[in-house]
Amino acid sequence: NWKRNIMKKLILLLLFIPLVSFGQDELKLFIKGKNNFEKENYNKASTYLNNALELNPSYVDAHFYTGLLNTKLKLYDKAILNYNKVLELDLYNELAYLNRGRINYILKNREAAQSDFKNAIEIDSKFIEAYDNLVLVSQSLKDYKTGLLAITKLIEFNPDFRNFFRRGLIKYRMGDKVGACKDAKKSKKLNPNFSLVNQLIKNSCN
Repeated sequence: NWKRNIMKKLILLLLFIPLVSFGQDELKLFIKGKNNFEKENYNKASTYLNNALELNPSYVDAHFYTGLLNTKLKLYDKAILNYNKVLELDLYNELAYLNRGRINYILKNREAAQSDFKNAIEIDSKFIEAYDNLVLVSQSLKDYKTGLLAITKLIEFNPDFRNFFRRGLIKYRMGDKVGACKDAKKSKKLNPNFSLVNQLIKNSCN
């Protein structure tokens, strides 16, 4: 019995060793791909990332960086597919939603972009970049209600003069001149040299 138990342990160990090696190989390839991407060696980065994915087609980080790479190369359709795969494997990856949303915005898929930014915020309610992009896309869709909610939340995290100006502009477009005037004056108070706000003050405060 003791001999049989030793043999079982040896067999399990032999089975385990290739799996460990497998994981190490894909990790090494991914790190090389990531490092080359950061050094802007995009051809090498692509090769290493593709090799990592050949070893493990479910390697989330490799799909994510391939998305970054294709975005950098302006291969937007391919990048969308990369982020689709990331989200297929990791549904709660807020960065994938953000990046896919940005690409959808570039491709003028504004409704899809808005949905992506909302999903990113649902996952991380303090995701400043997602709020910022949601404001942008909502204004382009003339969905000022969503834009107003997003910019108000953004001001909670970052109450700078630009964001008060942006909220004032949204309020003005919604017909709320009183609210627009208050935000415009707040923006001007925070940065007296911000000349862009002067027209909003003129239009909403008089």
